[in-house]
Amino acid sequence: DSFGQVVERYRYDAYGQVTFLSPTGTPLTGSAVLNNVLFTGRYLDVESGLYYFRARTYHPYLGRFLQRDPLGEAASLNLYSYVSNNPVNRIDPSGMADMTPEQIADTERAHAALKAGIGREGARAMADYDMGVVTGAQGRDMEGAYRAGVARLSAEAWARWNARRDAKRLVKLKAELETQGKDPDNQKALQNLKGVKINELGYAQNAAKEAAGKDDKSELDTKSADDRLAGNYTLTLTSKYMMKPGHFGEVSEAALQMVADVVKSVTDTLCGNVPVEINGFSRGAGPAVGLTNTLTGDGYNLPGGNMTLNLIDGYMSPNWSQVANTDVTVNMFLSTSHDLKSMAIGWGAALLGVGTREISWSGPGGTMNKFYLPVGHTQMDTYVPGALGMAPFQGY
Repeated sequence: DSFGQVVERYRYDAYGQVTFLSPTGTPLTGSAVLNNVLFTGRYLDVESGLYYFRARTYHPYLGRFLQRDPLGEAASLNLYSYVSNNPVNRIDPSGMADMTPEQIADTERAHAALKAGIGREGARAMADYDMGVVTGAQGRDMEGAYRAGVARLSAEAWARWNARRDAKRLVKLKAELETQGKDPDNQKALQNLKGVKINELGYAQNAAKEAAGKDDKSELDTKSADDRLAGNYTLTLTSKYMMKPGHFGEVSEAALQMVADVVKSVTDTLCGNVPVEINGFSRGAGPAVGLTNTLTGDGYNLPGGNMTLNLIDGYMSPNWSQVANTDVTVNMFLSTSHDLKSMAIGWGAALLGVGTREISWSGPGGTMNKFYLPVGHTQMDTYVPGALGMAPFQGY
């Protein structure tokens, strides 16, 4: 009360069945102060014993919702379950958001829910429609507005989730750039710079693990070491950190800018007149093309004539398969093997939207060379002397 005295106590079981208690702990038949804001802050209808969870009603004795999940099977295969049957560790503030208390603390989500139109009015509209209180065209209009609100909230939630994942990937990419930048051979190369070499690894390849010998060494790993010793500032990057979360073949513009900033700072030591070679294997081909276009585009303006782009059996999204600057020399090394593993990789890449194997010019054509090698896809960066060192099997 206004004097800070306890006027009523409540005890709940895990699923929200409430026992009303007096200040001294004596059981009551109901709320002496007519309070109906109870379990997890939801309204209890004392006549039916059901909780109002905005999007739907909840039965605390059954531990189940009485209406289907508005988000459908995409949210859960059990359309009536409450917080995945884990009420001790999870809560649901809206009837369709199975979350931990830490996630609930995200005020952005609460504001997004209100802006998306699924607050009290939207939930009541849907509940009224489900229970037949509102019917006909009015009910369908209310349902449509509510469904649109759900869709907006879902899109905003995915956008926030992907943004957090993107931020984590950028942190890992920055760590790769900083760690390799401190490499003694790279530091030595800066004193008498011969060139810049960027190697984008393929799917499931990790630069740190390969450098530590935890993964099989590829030709790109050996080439990186040799290039550093030859006076080239060399970076070997994990392609996963260059991609947008949730989009297997789409490259992150923020990641491209992060790498391009490093390359530009290195080439500026010689006023930009430095040969730059960018190599992309498999999934790394998309980031390699994107980095080439970024470096030769506005803001960086590296001369295309100083750049070579080598794509080793690349798999790209169509959005990242065109080179803008026709002064860039492009070499494509393509596998000709039709072994089962290579074919399975090709089918999988097509399903994931990265089935583009060859690149093109976005404008008038420049110098583009194609070389065909009689090895499988997974051998293309390990074949000795490898795609970048062996004579082409067939070319034109």
